[in-house]
Amino acid sequence: MSLYFYDDSTGDLSGPGGSEGTYPDAAAAAAHLATLGEVFEILAGQSWSVRPIDHTHTVGQISPLRLDYLRDEAKAAGVPVNARETDAGVQFFGSSALSASEKSTLDGVASAHTGEFQVGDAEALRIGRHLSPPQPELLDPPLDLDFGKLAPKLHKRIGARDAWGYVTRWDWLPITNGARGLQVVCEHHDYQIPFPNAAPISREVTLEWQTNGGTSHPTIKKWQKWYDTAESIAKEGKLRRGKLMDEAQGVIYAWLLGSGFTFADGQAFVAAIKAETDRYVEYSDPAVLTSIAGIQGFSWLDQADAFDSSMATPVIDGSPPTGVLVTPRQYLLGMLNTYA
Repeated sequence: MSLYFYDDSTGDLSGPGGSEGTYPDAAAAAAHLATLGEVFEILAGQSWSVRPIDHTHTVGQISPLRLDYLRDEAKAAGVPVNARETDAGVQFFGSSALSASEKSTLDGVASAHTGEFQVGDAEALRIGRHLSPPQPELLDPPLDLDFGKLAPKLHKRIGARDAWGYVTRWDWLPITNGARGLQVVCEHHDYQIPFPNAAPISREVTLEWQTNGGTSHPTIKKWQKWYDTAESIAKEGKLRRGKLMDEAQGVIYAWLLGSGFTFADGQAFVAAIKAETDRYVEYSDPAVLTSIAGIQGFSWLDQADAFDSSMATPVIDGSPPTGVLVTPRQYLLGMLNTYA
């Protein structure tokens, strides 16, 4: 069966062979096609952009359906087409002929469509879809938003460290069923350190909001924290080392529970090095490294290729991990091998 398009606004009839002329109404167009002696169907509509048949692809009925979202999803998948509902189902149509590969991609887009916002204008901010109510077309950064209080929450993950172990980038992103989503906000920390191994004298924080197109919005938020007394410097060091230790233990616990071990296995190890851990956090005492390197009785510490060393750095935008496969003992020693 051949499919033809009749544009009510112009009278144009188009089919597999291109233009079939202009007719006063759809009935007249059908009468013309009847003389051709073939089985056909006419799709008529007001102000349709008429396309040759090889410019279209019909995927069947979709429910629930949001055509505007579906078009955006197709564009994000690399096939910029329009879409409309017909009696035969949802039809994509482009400005040029659609290849077999593009049609296959559109099949996948249709199958994955949920009727909910997934992608949008490249300039819109990703944070918009996480607001309540959602604002998928948000273009201006919410400068006063507290990311930690969103529901569902955004997770703060380490993105990068400097040579002294300071976290220089935090990435805020959603985590659903264990899978990390796209980075929503990037939080940069720039520590001012007067000389090697010295405590920082200040920390500048810069927030960057990510767009659907994967770029940073030009509007940023920036503030600076000064450590202008010995007491504030000491507090900053304890807080930073405490967070570092918490993160390392959290990664180990997560790996243990996902690898057939128990929470108690992790607790026993943490208890065994507690004294050294406390001194590390309080005084930057590196004895914890000697303790971890030499401790015995925990066979899981030396399990080969236990996990990727980049687990401390989150997977960004679906990129695969890039670190070296290491044992849990090696991971801990690498994480804590800074004393500042």
